[in-house]
Amino acid sequence: MGPSEHRLAQMGDSGKRSTTRSDWLCELNQGEFTINTASWYTVPREFGFHHRRVDLHLCNFIIDGSAVLEVMGQQHHLEPGSLWWIAPNVEISMSLDKHPNFTMLNTKFSVHHSGQCQIGFPERYIIQDNRFDVQPWLELILDDRLRRPHDACERARRMYWLLYSELGYHERIEEGTLSAKRRAQILGYVRKHIGLPIAPADLAHEVGLSEDYFRRIFTKTYHKSPRSWITDERMRAAGSLLIEQTAVSIAEIAHNIGYPDPASFSRQFKRSMGMTPMAWRRQ
Repeated sequence: MGPSEHRLAQMGDSGKRSTTRSDWLCELNQGEFTINTASWYTVPREFGFHHRRVDLHLCNFIIDGSAVLEVMGQQHHLEPGSLWWIAPNVEISMSLDKHPNFTMLNTKFSVHHSGQCQIGFPERYIIQDNRFDVQPWLELILDDRLRRPHDACERARRMYWLLYSELGYHERIEEGTLSAKRRAQILGYVRKHIGLPIAPADLAHEVGLSEDYFRRIFTKTYHKSPRSWITDERMRAAGSLLIEQTAVSIAEIAHNIGYPDPASFSRQFKRSMGMTPMAWRRQ
């Protein structure tokens, strides 16, 4: 499988949808959230379905085997590591390739606002390849569903929020922006050095560009400065750790991502994530 690929199309089916990514994240954060399914999904080779519509968000990850998914008349070949997120009421068809086993992580959820219709995000669907990095997130949702049913809903909401925020980095590649390979290099570098001081010059060096040119092309790619992006990435990492490592104190998590002052960390976390670390962990 090649580098991570992002494919999307504008949503046009019935039901309310958010007009921007920020709108959708706000709806996901504040709407009436319900987990409908979270399971390992193993099926026989002859499995398949055609022209199916589900009034739910489908967020699935291929563990083993391969399949062909058709959305909006476009066929997409899915292999281990493929993540596919389908908005509500979008018609899809799926058939398996000739492979002895097929297993995926299967999750479905809904978001309503004030008891009204299902809310979808701006894209009709998102498919990304080679996304083994998100497998633990969906496994955590599954584990919570089985072992912590009282906490599963709100923690899953946070995990989907983080996941969608992270998926936003894999936009269509426009002329004059960072390539997918360089985006992956930058993200990998920041995650590897998450607790250390990171300067824009470090990222420029990592992808082999001059600092001035890197700043310009980075801002066009992410619509924010390198320093703002680094800070937001630290806060996303902290948000994930707050959910996953409940026995670790907030002060220790702050220190691990490069914030020795818990008060400073708390202020920045609220600016980036919309609530305090304590509120995030409690929800």
